[in-house]
Formats: sequence, structure tokens, C-alpha cells
Amino acid sequence: MRQLSEILNDYFASRDLASDELNEVLACRERSIAKAASHSLPSTTSYAMSFDVQMELMKRHIENAENILKSSIRGRRAIELGPGCNPLQKWLLERGASEYTGVEMLYPQVSEKMVSGENAKIVKSDALSFLVSQPDESAIVASRGVLNDEVMPSPNYARFLIREIYRVTPKGAVTIHSMGVSSLDENRFFREAGFKPLDDKDYNAVWIK
Repeated sequence: MRQLSEILNDYFASRDLASDELNEVLACRERSIAKAASHSLPSTTSYAMSFDVQMELMKRHIENAENILKSSIRGRRAIELGPGCNPLQKWLLERGASEYTGVEMLYPQVSEKMVSGENAKIVKSDALSFLVSQPDESAIVASRGVLNDEVMPSPNYARFLIREIYRVTPKGAVTIHSMGVSSLDENRFFREAGFKPLDDKDYNAVWIK
């Protein structure tokens, strides 16, 4: 069985999937629907919608959530890990990011079709390798459905990746990650790296340095 990240990329690119792979996508979708329903939100029918669900939950429970995001993103470079077919380019630029870089290892040609503008680009690279090459406190880092137990190659990879996210994130700024699937290790790794959640609700996808 291939990694879930590869299957999801093929699914969103409308490529043919084997029957067992389609079942993996459907199971992932059901988890997202259940997550939304547990918070009395309209059911989402797409794995990628988990980001929108978590952003909506944050706005409901954290006063001035949108202002917090904008003040942190405005004027800074934005890096998205694993944009796939659903880049966060527009979302980040609308909140004032000075430029956008999507880091896509599996299907960069798919991401390139979804991104446009002089201040936006897609780079073919492994997420950890790319972040290691970035200066300290130089960018906001975001991802959707990447930092979770079913997509990360190993817990050690996730731990080192989140340490690099912490190093690259400016002091006092946020990092934004919709994990999509239960990610107990990744939540612990964010705290170990030095990040703090905006609050302690389980929906929280935004961490602050």
C-alpha cells in the first residue's frame, strides 16, 4: 500500500486509484466528516477541507483570531509544505504574505498549475531538506493534511521537521497546520520544539513561537 499522501494527491488530481486505495480515501474522508460533526459544523466531504474546518473552529473560539493571523503573516514570506492540488497561496497572500513558496515533493507539476503570480512559486523538494536551507526566523510555515501520522515517513522525520519549522518561524509569529488525521506525536513535537498553542482545544491548528 502506498503512503496516504501519494494516494490523496492522485485522488485530487483525478487519477485512477486501485479499489483498496479508494477505500483509504473514503476512510480518510469519513474521519474528517466525523471531526466536523463533533463540533456541530457542516459535514465536509473532502480531506482537504479539514483546514477550513479548523480555521472556522479557531475563529469561533478565539477572539480576534483573524486579526492574529493577519498580523503574523503580513509582510512575511510564506512557505507551504505539500500544497498538492490545494495550495494555500491565495489564503496566505490575502492575509498579507509578501511571497509564497510551495514545497512539493511528489507532484510539483500539479501544484504549479494551481499557483500563479510573480510572488508565488513551487519548488520540488523534500520538506525537511528545504527548511534546513532557509535562514533563521525568515518565514511563516503552513501545511494542510501533511503533518500527521499517516503521511510523515517516520516520527523522527516529523520531530526534526517541526524543529526546523520552529527555527524558521519568526519570534512571536504563528505556524499554521491542519493535520487532518489524529496526530498525537506531532502535537507533542510542536510543544517540545517550543511552540505554544493559541489555546488548548483539540481543534487548534495554529501554534505561536
